[in-house]
Amino acid sequence: MTASYELEAKLEDYRRAAAIRHEALEQTTGRSLEGLPLGGLTMSRYWDSAIPVGVAGPLLLDGKEYMVPLATTEGTLVANINRGLKAIYASGGAIIVLHKDAMTRAPIVRFGYAVRAAQLMLFVEDPLHFDTLAAVFNRGLQGNKLTGQIADEIGNCASPMHLDLSDNFLYGDIPFSEFEEQSVDWSYTYNSNPNSKPKNSLTGEIPRLIYWNEVLQYLGLHGNSLSGSLSPDMCQLMGLWYFDVRGNNLTGPIPDNIGNCTSFEILDISYNQITGGIPYHIGFLQVATLDLSQNELVGPIPPILGNLSYTGKLYLHGNKLTGPIPPEIGNMSELSYFF
Repeated sequence: MTASYELEAKLEDYRRAAAIRHEALEQTTGRSLEGLPLGGLTMSRYWDSAIPVGVAGPLLLDGKEYMVPLATTEGTLVANINRGLKAIYASGGAIIVLHKDAMTRAPIVRFGYAVRAAQLMLFVEDPLHFDTLAAVFNRGLQGNKLTGQIADEIGNCASPMHLDLSDNFLYGDIPFSEFEEQSVDWSYTYNSNPNSKPKNSLTGEIPRLIYWNEVLQYLGLHGNSLSGSLSPDMCQLMGLWYFDVRGNNLTGPIPDNIGNCTSFEILDISYNQITGGIPYHIGFLQVATLDLSQNELVGPIPPILGNLSYTGKLYLHGNKLTGPIPPEIGNMSELSYFF
């Protein structure tokens, strides 16, 4: 007997070999494969398929034989799986033991650098931190239907750590008492559905007290209706690594001392009405992502941006910048996205 994967070599005609396999599969399964092409597959469709177009088996499982459908067009992969199933069959088959049937949810934590991810891994694996992790990941109120203004008294909570009120229907000013948190997220989570209702719509200026929070690490305010300008005090946030105010109504220039925000890993001020030029000292940042896009910035792209040796993503599109692209951009060794 000739194995199905040997047909091409035996017949020296891959179309005929594929046709024989199609016919054999139709007879085995009792299903028609009409409309399934035998050729014309490009590399973009080589690795996988939206429907099973390969089959392996039989798999002897709990004493019964099963054919295993495979959503791939890679013949060698099908052959390898066939060999494995053949070994299982020759060994007497496999037996299923169901240990647990459940669906789990877990938080995703994103960092700008792999080293910070490694530090978190060591932290979460330490049993001494289990209570802290439970308090952090279970405190979120995001994605509800909360309405109204954020009460000033919310800042009176004992031992506050993280506050996530994103993707609700909150409005009004940011409370001045809210300056003790390590992580604050009052963002509007964007929804591609054009019929969806708007979410959080906080107004007013960003309270300057926030910038003097010694423990704040994450500040997410994107997609609201905040006004005013970026304060030079933002660089007082010595522990902050994530600063996101995109999609608001902020105006004025980028602070000249922006280069002092050396703890920032993500800096996103896009989709505002920020004016003026890109300041020289921005080249002293150590960010992984810098997004200045969709503002009203003017003037040249400063060559000092070439000093951003840690930056992998740089977005400048949608402004009114002029002049050439400085060759110093080529010094950005980690740059993978430049728009």
